[in-house]
Amino acid sequence: MIFKAATGGLGGYNQPEGNVGMLQRTLIGVLLVGLFVAMLVFGPAVQAIVFTVGGIIAVHEMKNAFSQKGYKLFLVPVYAFAGLFGLWQLLLPGLGWLLPFVVLTLIIMAEHVLNVRRTLTECFLSMVIMVYPLLLLALLLQLGLMEYLGITALLLAFACPLLGDTLAYFVGSAIGKRPLNPKISPKKTVEGSIASCFGSMLAGIAVYFLQFIWAQELILPFWICLIIGLLCGFFGQVGDLFASSIKRWAQIKDFSRLLPGHGGVLDRVDSVLFCVPVVYACTMLYLFFG
Repeated sequence: MIFKAATGGLGGYNQPEGNVGMLQRTLIGVLLVGLFVAMLVFGPAVQAIVFTVGGIIAVHEMKNAFSQKGYKLFLVPVYAFAGLFGLWQLLLPGLGWLLPFVVLTLIIMAEHVLNVRRTLTECFLSMVIMVYPLLLLALLLQLGLMEYLGITALLLAFACPLLGDTLAYFVGSAIGKRPLNPKISPKKTVEGSIASCFGSMLAGIAVYFLQFIWAQELILPFWICLIIGLLCGFFGQVGDLFASSIKRWAQIKDFSRLLPGHGGVLDRVDSVLFCVPVVYACTMLYLFFG
């Protein structure tokens, strides 16, 4: 959402996107990078606010995408979770916020049973939004709330897909020949995909050295950062392609026009969201077994 915006998304691995004014695009990117830095500096409260606002907007974007196909979703519990997951995580220790998530998801299922006009497909699509993007956004905030490792984990989740996407763009533009998945995203190439994994690993290495600036008690070892980088190089691309498949299905170019030249919130975090479980799992495994 933030780092990716600074590069204009770099969504295609073969050629630049659009003709939006570079000055406007760069300005928005700089502002979003500044917002990310502010989150790191001011900590959990600011992170909770930013991700909560982003979650509400993302729900609206998903709703609009599904409405393009004529679906009318039951989103009251979804918006409730979007508006409150940040507060719940600040108040409930650990993963206690998962209980409200489960309860609200069950309410969506119960509404389908009680409302004869609600189709099963619409029920399922409402639950999809609870998971993508909301559950992943909530887990992203959980990274920032990690004691001692919050800044490192959050930076890994953003920096790895960013650098991977950036390197994929330049390599794909220069030597990309073989399409990666033309049915979903014709611009992406195999060469760009390989470069993405390499760039993501470089980001993991960079974060390893950068963490010594702020880390006080715990340091993620080099090999953990390298593994996270490699995995994010793969899963970041999966997230990008998954979001592209939704847009292609809904026949929309971007999820919204919130950020001129960049699309919407989901256009900025599509690759980041799929990296969140990777960073969380690797970090927790190291804390328990490292």
